[in-house]
Amino acid sequence: MSYKCIWEGVKTIESKHTRNSSSTCPICGFRLKKYPNGLVECGKHGLMNRHVVACLNLLRWEGVVRPRPLLECSCEASPNEAPFGADEEKAWSRRGEAASPKCNTEG
Repeated sequence: MSYKCIWEGVKTIESKHTRNSSSTCPICGFRLKKYPNGLVECGKHGLMNRHVVACLNLLRWEGVVRPRPLLECSCEASPNEAPFGADEEKAWSRRGEAASPKCNTEG
């Protein structure tokens, strides 16, 4: 892997800290609940991809990056808004869920 990074001009970092890299929340440090589909869940920050969590933890432990939550507000599911002033139809998924989250910043 390192030789491919050298070809592309990407800096590599070797971490000695690999234990629990995908089972600890990179934002708050709490233990994550694992699911069989490659997702992990933090009680405070919700669902995340296990591989992304591991990468963020390794970068954090090496002092490269300090992960923060993507949204600093409460979010709730709501229907998509129709683009370009078209009829306001609700866009729902096949399972009946709202298609996109809508951020509530007043909250």
